[in-house]
Amino acid sequence: MTVEILANEHYVCSERSERPLGLAVKESLFSLMPNPADGNTVVKIKVSANALLSIEVFNSRGISIQKISGLLPAQKIPIEVHSLPAGIYWVKVTSDGVADVQKLIIVH
Repeated sequence: MTVEILANEHYVCSERSERPLGLAVKESLFSLMPNPADGNTVVKIKVSANALLSIEVFNSRGISIQKISGLLPAQKIPIEVHSLPAGIYWVKVTSDGVADVQKLIIVH
């Protein structure tokens, strides 16, 4: 990454850096497949199997409509969405105090 700072009468750039500025890119805890989904979607967990997890689905108003939690033995957890109306939902996965949220689109 190259960052250039333009100098003016208030700021002076004394060096050019090729290193990141300490900004961490957060790696996602999971992926959703397929997304958009029709009947089912699979939450593919990117943490080790047998981890203590919480998977929660929220509707577009932020209301929790589905929750799975506990010691989940698999890294691919199916979620049935065929009974949910078409629309935009949010899936939140929490593991070891770290949470990740992704958009899920349901189509019928």
